[in-house]
Amino acid sequence: GGTPSEDDYIIVIQLDIDDVNNIKRDPAVAVDNTTTHLLLSSTAILDMNSNLLNFSQVVLQVSEYYPDTRPPVLLSFDLDLDASTLLLTFNETVNITSLRAWEITLQNNFSVSLADKGAYHSLETGVPLTPDSPILELELQPVDTNLIKALTHLATNTDNTFLSLSHLTVLDMAGNAIVGVPHDSALQVRNFTEDTSPPQLVLYEFDLTSEEIHFVFNETVDVSSLDATQITLSGDSNSSYTLAGGVIASGNDSTNVTLSLTTPDLNEIKKDESLATTVMNIFISYGQAFLVDMNNNPVVPESD
Repeated sequence: GGTPSEDDYIIVIQLDIDDVNNIKRDPAVAVDNTTTHLLLSSTAILDMNSNLLNFSQVVLQVSEYYPDTRPPVLLSFDLDLDASTLLLTFNETVNITSLRAWEITLQNNFSVSLADKGAYHSLETGVPLTPDSPILELELQPVDTNLIKALTHLATNTDNTFLSLSHLTVLDMAGNAIVGVPHDSALQVRNFTEDTSPPQLVLYEFDLTSEEIHFVFNETVDVSSLDATQITLSGDSNSSYTLAGGVIASGNDSTNVTLSLTTPDLNEIKKDESLATTVMNIFISYGQAFLVDMNNNPVVPESD
């Protein structure tokens, strides 16, 4: 910090922004007049004759205290869909425990209509990764990232990544609500990182009663990219069969995909008594060409 004052018996000290944020971060310092004291070393300031401070008068309680009443302002935000993080930068320290992540909305333009459900997504949750600070980093959860990725015109690049939030999203250390960013004048992303991680199979179910294979992936996949002929079923010993086709039963892009088996494939599978008769003789394998995620990343290959 420094002082704009001229030589006088009254000196104004302009606090550095980092010092202000550090003071606000501490719940036991400068909260009111009883927690605000000034401690000066004898060399903190000299008189006009270069005399040191009188050390007996060094510790003083504040005579007039004015609390912080200014609302925090969101300056910028960064979105990383590969690491699943959202970084919010405010002009002052905010209180992490006051966070209401569901008040944050990602939208595809500066202004959107709330009637257009494909143009935005309001977060359901979020896990803070940082302590009380002007920078708030959130770990986005799969329930949000998968829904965001399913919206093909939202958060795919810098041009369609904007953020709005209500004034209740988070408070500063004095309990002041932030300045809201309305959905008709949203803030554009500063730094955007696209998803470059390949989708991966979490589990699958092979059901000969419903004549379907149910897949569950770790992120939203593009169901229209699925190529059933990439799937090979393996059983006992050297028994195996590669599908000749299949019909996607689940039409929406999602983490869950259902493939209906064709009659010719079912007949070939059922002919083989060492294939798909128990959980011990049904294994699935496929290569990268099986399907891609919403950012065209090929799936991690699965071996039997």
